[in-house]
Amino acid sequence: MPKLIEELRDEHRQMSTILDVLENAIREIDRAEGVDLDLLKLLMDYFCQFPDEIHHQKEDLIYARLRESGTESKASHLHDQHTKLEALSKQFSRYVDLIGLDLEVERAQICKAGWDFVDLSRRHMEMEEKYFFPEAQEKLTAQDWETAAREAEQSFNKTDQKEFQALASEILQSDIERCS
Repeated sequence: MPKLIEELRDEHRQMSTILDVLENAIREIDRAEGVDLDLLKLLMDYFCQFPDEIHHQKEDLIYARLRESGTESKASHLHDQHTKLEALSKQFSRYVDLIGLDLEVERAQICKAGWDFVDLSRRHMEMEEKYFFPEAQEKLTAQDWETAAREAEQSFNKTDQKEFQALASEILQSDIERCS
């Protein structure tokens, strides 16, 4: 399996775990329970940055290799979904900011924005795992993978990736402490 696919699958597992934490936070909002605003802000820092700045960019490199090979991809809507996910994460993040300002916002609106983001995120990752990654593995050559890996290496700062990993760890640790 190409190293880039392994990285993306690892990132999907991590994002899925962090989506679990976000789902719990949305349920707390829905039940009007005490909301851990610090945790919500960490979650939205993660989801408003990591997927757009690193994860989706890696996927776009692979998709570009598929297009350049002349292959018609089943994942032709990949970029559109990335754009939609970015918009949904920013919308939910704005609601989190409003909660922090103690502004009156209807819980149902906040929850809907959160669930819309979670739902599309999960469906998007599932599509990539079932269709996009296998298709790329089947159709791209070793040279295509080398090119994509080299571009990813050149494009993404290791420090940024480590910072996002640290943010993910902080989120998970905060969730564990909150649930204890």
